[in-house]
Amino acid sequence: MFGKFKKKKETLLFVLAPTILVGLTIWGGNRFGFDPMTPLLIFELVIVSIFLLSFIILANAAVMKSLFHISAGLSLIIFIAQSYCDVQIRTDEGNSALRLLILFGIVYILFDFAETLRTALKEYLEEMPEKGSLTHYAITGLILFFVLCLLIMICRVITPIFFDLCVLS
Repeated sequence: MFGKFKKKKETLLFVLAPTILVGLTIWGGNRFGFDPMTPLLIFELVIVSIFLLSFIILANAAVMKSLFHISAGLSLIIFIAQSYCDVQIRTDEGNSALRLLILFGIVYILFDFAETLRTALKEYLEEMPEKGSLTHYAITGLILFFVLCLLIMICRVITPIFFDLCVLS
């Protein structure tokens, strides 16, 4: 019984609050002589910004959790490669072995990163209601878009580090 009342109360709040806000904005505009749409547009911009920021934070949390998970392996590969490049005596066999080590290490790290990211996103998206609805797909798509943007930024930072290595340049 109380669950139905609570849902009706929340629905009533979500219907009445915007209606009252729009009414006050229009009344204030007519009463005080300013464009009534300006405060409403600013308010909507702030709400949409907060909404998008929450998804950016969620995507960032998932990516950073995965990045911290693989950071030791990635740092080890970069350290070994840079240490090898500092050695005065290098051979073709050593260069080939380091290239192969980097390749296998990166493949392992990418699979580990993808698995950790998938698990983190699944954990975060599991709490979303109405699985299979349009809202669910829109929110999932938005979060995946922000994850992709963060991954592009990470790749832009890491790529020059790898291409600066002596065996890859």
